[in-house]
Amino acid sequence: MDMFPQKREGRKNHSDNLFFTVYASSDICIPPQNVVRCVGVRIGCRSAAAQYGGMKGERQLKIRIRRILFPILFCLAVACLIELPLAQTMLFGDDVILWDTLFRAIVAVPMLVHLYREDSVFRGKEHWNGKIAAAVFFGGAGISLAFGFAVKTLQIPGAVLADESLFTGNLWLEAVVLLAASPVLEEYFFRGVLYGRCKELVSAPAAAFMTAAFFSVFHWDLVQGIYSFFMGLILAYLMEKTNTVKAPVVFHFAANLAALVLAVL
Repeated sequence: MDMFPQKREGRKNHSDNLFFTVYASSDICIPPQNVVRCVGVRIGCRSAAAQYGGMKGERQLKIRIRRILFPILFCLAVACLIELPLAQTMLFGDDVILWDTLFRAIVAVPMLVHLYREDSVFRGKEHWNGKIAAAVFFGGAGISLAFGFAVKTLQIPGAVLADESLFTGNLWLEAVVLLAASPVLEEYFFRGVLYGRCKELVSAPAAAFMTAAFFSVFHWDLVQGIYSFFMGLILAYLMEKTNTVKAPVVFHFAANLAALVLAVL
């Protein structure tokens, strides 16, 4: 009869411990085969984490692309909704382009303002005061006047035709569209919403280039398109530096005001 079963069991366990190893960062002794198993589990966890991170990154990419496409498709839908009926009537005569812009602004701006406010969490603190507003205003007016004088001096045919297409309606309608509807609609779309969402996907310079290119295509005419591209870069720069759509809206307003005055005179 064994008088010391626990001691004998202890000696047996002690002998087994000769084959044990200490797991890294732990005082618990585990058999060598279990070490391999633990390492395998650890590697498997890392692999699963990497796979999860890849899936999460892919999902975020899709979300960002959808965030860019939504305002574009929305504005295209609004344009089709308005332009198709206008094309079937002669009620608005030569002012049809102005009325088209006005109707699009009325329909689209509320949604664009909503999207702009929704994205405010991604923007920093606004840098906007009276001095900045004055500088932006006179900058926009000055660049527009310089372009207008250059067009008249060089007598560029394409630019003259584009100028005539913009200023053929009633003066009051031109003022409403060019000084209110157009700056608000275009700046909330291109700079207020689209520029910020493009920055979620690419760098700020790339986003500025993308929105400026889209802005130039939006104006169709070659000369106006080139002018609009460089204006788009300036407007994106203002948006980036001030973190508010007020800056590009004021700049756009001043540029259109100068162009309108130059056309009337």
